Amino acid sequence: MRIEAPRAYWQDWKPDPQLKPEQGDILIRVSLPYSDIHWLNQVKFADAAEALKSGKIKPYQYLSERWTTTDDNGNELPGNITGEIYWAIYANLPLSRLNYIGQLGLLFHSTKDQIYEFSKGTDFSHTRLSHSLTTAKVGEGMAICLGLPEQEKNQLVVAALMHDIAMPPFGDATIELDAEALSEEVAISRLLRRYDLKALERFGVQKRQILATIRGQGILGKLLDLADKISYTACDVDHYIGDPYTIDIPNVLDVLTEPIAALVRADPNWADLYKDIRLTSTGKPYFNNIQRLSIFLELRAKMHDALYLNPRCRGLDLLYRLLLAPLYSRHPQPTKPLNSRNLLYLTDDELARIVSQAWGLSHDIHHISHTLDVAPNYAQVDDETEIDHMDEQLRNRGEFVLAAEEIRSFNTGTDIPVLNQQTGKAQPYFQVQPEHASYLEQIAQGCHKFVVYYWPNLLDAEFSNEAKLRPIFEKIIGDLRQHSKGKIPLFR
Repeated sequence: MRIEAPRAYWQDWKPDPQLKPEQGDILIRVSLPYSDIHWLNQVKFADAAEALKSGKIKPYQYLSERWTTTDDNGNELPGNITGEIYWAIYANLPLSRLNYIGQLGLLFHSTKDQIYEFSKGTDFSHTRLSHSLTTAKVGEGMAICLGLPEQEKNQLVVAALMHDIAMPPFGDATIELDAEALSEEVAISRLLRRYDLKALERFGVQKRQILATIRGQGILGKLLDLADKISYTACDVDHYIGDPYTIDIPNVLDVLTEPIAALVRADPNWADLYKDIRLTSTGKPYFNNIQRLSIFLELRAKMHDALYLNPRCRGLDLLYRLLLAPLYSRHPQPTKPLNSRNLLYLTDDELARIVSQAWGLSHDIHHISHTLDVAPNYAQVDDETEIDHMDEQLRNRGEFVLAAEEIRSFNTGTDIPVLNQQTGKAQPYFQVQPEHASYLEQIAQGCHKFVVYYWPNLLDAEFSNEAKLRPIFEKIIGDLRQHSKGKIPLFR
């Protein structure tokens, strides 16, 4: 197989140092759900909606800058990004590429025991760009709450804006192909060799400091990690429980979405947790609002269980990785269209087209989720030793077995320090709330499982999407089994 990868649009991107805003110019607008970081004047927006409904104003009058710029006191709404440092990053680094990479990759709404037609394919529209900008606003808010020096605040903002800048298309699913070379912390060093960051020196930040913060080093590295987690949890939860699919077809997904929605209802402003950050006398960050931290940690845990580590979603990731692996090499090769270098510049759509062309799939497919319009079934086994037996059972039934995976657990974050109201000291959450911490650990342990993915032997196989894709995967799986002496491929 020899497929020439087209030159990525962002490979030819060049900095625009002449891009300088006028005072107060808005670069972009972002919102952190369940917090005070938003760009709408809620009162004026509601008043305008009522006036439109009653006929007092015309539709063209409804879109007004009056309710997208300032609050009732004339203060700039925090979701309007106007800061010069944001403009500098936007002008000097290819941050905009992230607008074409989905934040949740191939994840989709699904129950754990069945797939519904409406839930196939990716449901979520928010991007890595909106995540990066929101994370920067959260980090900036933390720095202001802590009274950090301007230089440290700038360092945190820049690191937040850049922390995903080397993210490959389809995010974590692609990183798992070659984590050593494609992880953000490693890939960003390669990307930054191409760009000069001298324009940022006037803000008191250096490349070395930024990379250290992105890698989680020092106080700012810890603050970035917390800002990142709060940002993606709030946005992902908002999309997950607010998606129209979950409203139009009641009860189908309620078993997963309702426990998450109930937590949000308990405190609709839980993401204001970012303002509850404090520093101990030794300079270690902690939170002083245990209720909001509890909701945040439980939301993260339940999102891992319902979405991030849901075997249905992982199965779609697996199909994608199986298609991608034969096309990839860490270093450029004439016979491989993908490598650790050009993945720094590709978008979701560009990578989908390369994969479609390589495997002879429809060329008018704009999104790989349309190609992989079916997620495999799965059978769970107790441990790794039972995988081969399940493989044999399924094949004897005539099912097409794809591969096995060990779905690993996640870090619950219960080691995050929180103020103990009784002692007045900051302690790890698991010490202050041991029962709730134990509950969260149980959720994490429940996510750790071994599964075998397969396509069922359908009666209408001739017309199914599985039948159309099966010859491709038979070749891929056949090659993998041959290399492992007939054993089922196991991904970890």
